[in-house]
Amino acid sequence: MLQRLIHNAKVNVFESARFYYWLLWLLVVYSILREFIQKFTFVYYTNPFIFPREIIGVLFFVFAFCSIISAWVHRKKIENKFYIFWGSILVLSIFNELRYMFIAEDYSIIESLKTSQLYYVAKILFPFLFFGFWPIIDKNKSYTQKFIQVLEGLFLVNAGLLVFGGLIGCLSIMESYPLSGRWGYCGLFLDRITTQLVYGLLLLYNWSPKKPFYWKNLVFIICLLISGQKAGFLWLGLFILFVVIRSGVLRTAIIVFSAAIFGLIPYYINALVSLSPFWEKVYLQHGVFGWVFSLRNKLLWSVYESEKENTTITEVLFGGISRYPTRIEFLPLDLFIYFGVIGLVIFTWFLSNWVSTWKWSIPLIIACFAGGVLGSFLMLLFFGLFIIRNKKLYHFCLD
Repeated sequence: MLQRLIHNAKVNVFESARFYYWLLWLLVVYSILREFIQKFTFVYYTNPFIFPREIIGVLFFVFAFCSIISAWVHRKKIENKFYIFWGSILVLSIFNELRYMFIAEDYSIIESLKTSQLYYVAKILFPFLFFGFWPIIDKNKSYTQKFIQVLEGLFLVNAGLLVFGGLIGCLSIMESYPLSGRWGYCGLFLDRITTQLVYGLLLLYNWSPKKPFYWKNLVFIICLLISGQKAGFLWLGLFILFVVIRSGVLRTAIIVFSAAIFGLIPYYINALVSLSPFWEKVYLQHGVFGWVFSLRNKLLWSVYESEKENTTITEVLFGGISRYPTRIEFLPLDLFIYFGVIGLVIFTWFLSNWVSTWKWSIPLIIACFAGGVLGSFLMLLFFGLFIIRNKKLYHFCLD
């Protein structure tokens, strides 16, 4: 009886692409409902409704537990680079956690797991645990393809809502930054950063030189442009640079021209910020760098000022300079303060081998200036599934 139960669990859960497909959708649907309800109550009611963290905590625990078992079941088939990455980051994290445990007077491992450093590490490691065995159980990528197709359908609906309800109807519920006075529309489904990521991924996924003006591509480009985020323009700039343009000479010319335009910002920024009262206020209060980096430069300086006197060579090498949720929102710098130089090198090595093309590196490049991707459990899952679906090359190239 017990053996039969174990066998059924192995076949129908831990080796089943169908089970994980529906588990992924459970996570996505819950996140969509949570975002919609919280945004709706924030816009139309005095007290916004905040979902208990325990709900997503339970869903994450189920995902993590099943991923551990599945990774063990398929341990002989998983690529070695995943083991090197998991093991290295786990050892660094445990080392830093033990160090912090002995110096912090109010240390709590429960709090660390719920809201602090171990929580951040889990958000990164468990999706990559899933990415290690998912291509093995979804052998012909049918469930990955199906997931992306349904996701695309949902976000095309969201595109219609944000264009007609937001851009044309000016509904606050469609805004990227509701009731803030800042222009931009992201629709209803997920937070503005995740929504932007999905539209960017769908643009990369659907693009074909044979159909440059395919209507879906135009829809995704419009959604990036009206998101109200500078990262949306960066998405399109990198998309044109790495995907649309094929000439190396032209790429170089555009990079040089863009650098010149960026360097001349002080000479035309007054005219640019005058187009938006919100950004004009940011510029007047925080200067050019505050406007360009959306105050992330302030976060960087704040972390530097608070940690510069206490930072040791051990922390520089192995991490622990700061702890989550303190963050700079520049991906390399966040990885550095959490995992040190060694951790940053490990992440760079693994991601450059796993992603393999400049085209699909665009989300990571954007994260170097605007955070995201690795800091969000759901964004990392989306990104990884697109990578797995399109993974054909195993060396770092331009196409």
